[in-house]
Amino acid sequence: MPAIVRLRRRSRPALLWLTRRLFTTVNSLVEQATEAYLLGMAGQQEAKRELAAALLRGDAPQEVAARCGLPLEPGYLVLSVRAPVPQEPVAARRLLHQVLVRLAPAADGQVLSLPNEQGGHILLPLGTPHADLVRHLSTGPSRPVIAGAALAATPGDVPAAAEQAHRIAAIARTPGVHRLQDVLLDYHLAGSKDSAAELAALLDPLDGHVGLVEAVAAFLGCDLDRRRTAQALRVHPNTVDNRLARAAQLTGLDPHTTHGVQLFGAALTLRRLAEGSATGFLPG
Repeated sequence: MPAIVRLRRRSRPALLWLTRRLFTTVNSLVEQATEAYLLGMAGQQEAKRELAAALLRGDAPQEVAARCGLPLEPGYLVLSVRAPVPQEPVAARRLLHQVLVRLAPAADGQVLSLPNEQGGHILLPLGTPHADLVRHLSTGPSRPVIAGAALAATPGDVPAAAEQAHRIAAIARTPGVHRLQDVLLDYHLAGSKDSAAELAALLDPLDGHVGLVEAVAAFLGCDLDRRRTAQALRVHPNTVDNRLARAAQLTGLDPHTTHGVQLFGAALTLRRLAEGSATGFLPG
């Protein structure tokens, strides 16, 4: 038998031992790397939750961001997420996680969150397009979700935006992403003081157009009767129709609908009150 064959047979146990040692070492390294990765991910998630909590409390978020090595956005789009019906805490957290997974692509992964008993708050970069949120959530979680959305122009504005988003989500009746203008009248009637300016501002697009505010006010004052409105304004009924159509086009509100009547009426009242306050008297 050739010497080289005998040498190979003698080396087989050593090769098997060496192979086992290599596999053991590789497996150990993989386990260590996986454990380190998971610990790092857990630590990063905990850091993100800590930053989210600091932002929502208004408690020195700059210091927390620097300590955790996380970026602090110039401003945030704040969402308050809940299910249409009350959920158990575990189910609420699961719903928040599903929403996070769906919205992460819209914000390039720059998402912060903090759960609560209803679902929780999500903080996205301020420039996240509203249309992207609607698209991702409409094709998103298997269970319906209601989200209130509010803007925080600076990190210091996050607590107020979170409170507004929470109120919007509580008032909204249908699944989807809701902004203040989507629930404006109900929000204001619920006693929220921060909605008065935006409600009154519904008339602002009409200010640069002669006769539009007056046409809407007269139309409401005449119980939606176009002929009486025309007589009150001393114009032709067709002129009333044209002005009301233009007002609807500029504001997105139709004064012929119940919703439009309610919002226009509230906006006109707030404007009259503001004008009366500025002149030192309140109109009756």
